[in-house]
Amino acid sequence: MSARVRIGAALVAAVASAAVVAGCGSGEPARFGGVPQSCARLLAPAVAEIRAFAGALYTEGDFEQPQTAAATDPDRPSRACGGAYPQRPVAAPAPGAALSRIVSVVFAVQRGDDPVAGAAKYLDVAAGSAEGVRGHEVGDESYSGTPPFAETGAVQIGFRVSNAVVTVSVVGTDAALREGGAPEPVPTAELSTVATGIAQTLAADLDSVLPG
Repeated sequence: MSARVRIGAALVAAVASAAVVAGCGSGEPARFGGVPQSCARLLAPAVAEIRAFAGALYTEGDFEQPQTAAATDPDRPSRACGGAYPQRPVAAPAPGAALSRIVSVVFAVQRGDDPVAGAAKYLDVAAGSAEGVRGHEVGDESYSGTPPFAETGAVQIGFRVSNAVVTVSVVGTDAALREGGAPEPVPTAELSTVATGIAQTLAADLDSVLPG
């Protein structure tokens, strides 16, 4: 399984078996009714941010990723999308040059009884799986953490808007500065900035990509 698939599927796999507990209930009306299958549509608002992150490694694509069984859950349909750049290894990269950039985004919409409270609980489970820290001002609530089972150094931003939960995971490597050295991970602070930017853009335009 590729790194792209691991990052994209890890969150769904980690929380698929978790029971959604609504507690006392939020009573808020749900804004979203489902998740489109077109990754090109889902990620359209964030293409500029993804392109900037990948830089010279970027190639046009439809952002499609293999789906997991959790995506067919009728109470919480989901879609994993993203891209891994470059599509082929870089030959003889210059010292410090970008070697790889991976972006994975999972969209999930909670349905059933009290879907807003259910989505809030789902975000809690996702944050726990990612050892997330609250504090990022994205959507109605959000966290920053590490994608479970993902590449070392990966960063994840998860957020909720009404009954939708979205996670954005990014990771990358650069060529060693010295000949024969091991690839260097992209600094966490840089990845956090990238993931937050993608998350903020998606949160602002979520109504344009998720049906009501």
